[in-house]
Amino acid sequence: MSFVTVESDVRRIWAAVRFVDASSARAIDTPLTVTAPGTRWQRNRAGLYVLLQRDGPPALAAHEAAFDPVPATPAATLAATVLDPAGRRLPRRFALGLPR
Repeated sequence: MSFVTVESDVRRIWAAVRFVDASSARAIDTPLTVTAPGTRWQRNRAGLYVLLQRDGPPALAAHEAAFDPVPATPAATLAATVLDPAGRRLPRRFALGLPR
C-alpha cells in the first residue's frame, strides 16, 4: 500500500499581538492595520493580530523550519506600525522580538 500526498499545508505562526487601550486597559476590538516591511499580518476571530509570514535573515528561516523550542533571547527585532483606519487613535510604532 502506498500513500500520495495531494496537498500539504504547513504553517508557522511567528507571533500574535493584542492591542490594548492605555487609558482603559481594555483590548481594542475595532479593526486596525498592522504593517512591517516583508511581513503578512492577519486578524483572527479572537481579535489577535497574527504574524503569519516574515521575510528575514536565513537564521530566522532556519528556526522557522526546525520546529525547535523558542530561544530565550529573540533572534531579531521587528519594527512595525499599527494604524486605526477609522482615525480614532493615533498611529503607533512598536518593536517585537522574534521568534515569539
